[in-house]
Amino acid sequence: MGTLVQEMILESAEVDLEVVGAGMKRGRTILIPKVLIIQNFPTMLPNSVANTSDISRWTHLRGVELPELQSNSIEILIGQDVPQALVPLELESGDTGALQSAAHSLEDKRVLRLWSETGIKTNGHYQFPIPFRNEKTELPNNKAVAERRRDGLRRRLSKDTRLRQGYVEEINKLVAEGYAESVPKCQLESDTGLVWYLPHHPVLNPNKPNKVRIVFDCAAKHKRTLLNDQVLQGPDFNNKLLGVLFRFRQGTTAIMADVEAMYHQIHVAPEHRDALRFLWWENGDLSREPVTYRMKVHIFGGVWSPSCATYALRRTFQDHRSEFPDMVAQAEVNFYVDDLLMSLDSSNKASMLACQLRRLLACGGFRLTKWASNHKGVLATIPPEERQSALKEIDLRQDKLPMERALGVRWLLEACAKEIISAQLHTFCDASQAAYGAVTYLRMVDWRKYPVLFRVRTGQAGPTQATDNAKAGTLCSCPRVNADRTIRREMTMTIHESYFWTDSMLVLQYIANSSRRFQTFVANKIAVIQELSRTDQWRHVCTSLNPADDATRGLPVLDLIAGSQWIRGPDFLLSVEERWPKGKELSAVLNDLLEVKREVHHIRTADLRLKLKRLNTEELQSAEQTIIRLVQKEAFEKEIQTVIKGELPKDNKLYKLEPYLDERTLL
Repeated sequence: MGTLVQEMILESAEVDLEVVGAGMKRGRTILIPKVLIIQNFPTMLPNSVANTSDISRWTHLRGVELPELQSNSIEILIGQDVPQALVPLELESGDTGALQSAAHSLEDKRVLRLWSETGIKTNGHYQFPIPFRNEKTELPNNKAVAERRRDGLRRRLSKDTRLRQGYVEEINKLVAEGYAESVPKCQLESDTGLVWYLPHHPVLNPNKPNKVRIVFDCAAKHKRTLLNDQVLQGPDFNNKLLGVLFRFRQGTTAIMADVEAMYHQIHVAPEHRDALRFLWWENGDLSREPVTYRMKVHIFGGVWSPSCATYALRRTFQDHRSEFPDMVAQAEVNFYVDDLLMSLDSSNKASMLACQLRRLLACGGFRLTKWASNHKGVLATIPPEERQSALKEIDLRQDKLPMERALGVRWLLEACAKEIISAQLHTFCDASQAAYGAVTYLRMVDWRKYPVLFRVRTGQAGPTQATDNAKAGTLCSCPRVNADRTIRREMTMTIHESYFWTDSMLVLQYIANSSRRFQTFVANKIAVIQELSRTDQWRHVCTSLNPADDATRGLPVLDLIAGSQWIRGPDFLLSVEERWPKGKELSAVLNDLLEVKREVHHIRTADLRLKLKRLNTEELQSAEQTIIRLVQKEAFEKEIQTVIKGELPKDNKLYKLEPYLDERTLL
């Protein structure tokens, strides 16, 4: 018997079964022929079956109860070869977003089940255990490692008074806020197997010179053991960054906020807190003996912490969404880790949403702060101490709004949004045998019919797996149509049309072809392109106007920063459509090179009677030379004229090749 993970030899018998579904009102019998009988199923089989906790995060499935299975309670597995047994008796449909959740691994499901079953709320905050890989984890005593790192930290802090002051303040804050506590003397010699000492160090941000962040090193190794390896990472609950930024730019009124100390708002189960011990000097006095502390909350540096924090945030929305309007509950998709970025159609809605979101997140022990908005009316409804630091002292009646950063993107608050009447996606592709690149721009036209461009997605890779430029161009074009679909799905605004631009006529002919059979590599890519896009959406653009050419040929950093096409987009997209490149007409794709040569020969001789004649070698060679001559004339017309008159200038791209015209007048 073969499975995904192993092959085994088992004794088996074959029988035919008649099965009746449990709870079926009609008692319909299903015949299942050729059923194999084995002694036992694998013990891990129940972990592959969904249970009630797995589906509880979807509101439309909360009323569905699934049985809890044990390995010895599973008696039959029915495969896809018995479709009549798999017909659903009832269908519960949710919204589109619910169906787009990423599939979870078995480890992810295990973490979800752990947090769902053991998570509680205490003192207004959620409390979850650390998801250790093994239930009976035994950690070695690594206190010596923590002591060595402590001594190094002491020397560093002794030399830097400013760093020491910031470090002491942060540790004192952890203790004062209840995020950390000293370990009672009676528990110092605890031998539960879950005791681990975390070295810690400062991390400084150049953009925040006065801020010291303390990071606990969960990757510190002792006897081939490190804490992060003993813990499951947990599912990735983050919304897609691309979608968050897209939706942030859509409405006329935008708001931004930050969840204060997000990780520290989720408590650690008491039985796991000794795995988060650390050493520190009381009151920051480096001359005294260090004291043993332990964290009571999940920490920055733990491999499981990002998943735990986003799970707690989602759990807050799940547990309290019924208490708030739908618009507030839907804000869940506009968080990226601890950052909220959202836009709405009016300032009144934005003000209401900001107020309601503060209340909703407070139900889970979270506090939204560092608010910013491009509308002064919205800012006026937010207390000054809750705003971004640059907005706390501002006079909303006369001062201009400053520039802020939103997930690394500069946001000029004073720039007001316009009413959009048209939105298009323009994707440019380019490829070579060395690399391929693509870039997508969002072209929006406001009510004044002024077009505006935003670079929304880029991609670059290399070298390609293709063996020629045609395959490389097709390989580049295929993922771009998928990217277009992803962008459309993430944006809630209406995209009126999508266009795909390439400077390869061969790729365009491949896409336009509907009769020729291609090699498997090209055929599979073209099938995807033709399924997800229309032929009339594909346009030709000359190489000089193709911004994706910067990705495949490379560009000096200074030229990129100075405002390359890659950054600003092609200038013609800022004009009306009538001024866009017309490109070349797509002629029917000829079957092969022989057919091309035959057509050229007929054109040269102007003898239609030869249409069915088989060409000899000399005629084929003559046709081939004509093709090369025509291509060279189109690509190197100036160079050919210069070579006829004399030598090429040294700055010409063909100079190093020492070109000349042979007796056939070919370059």
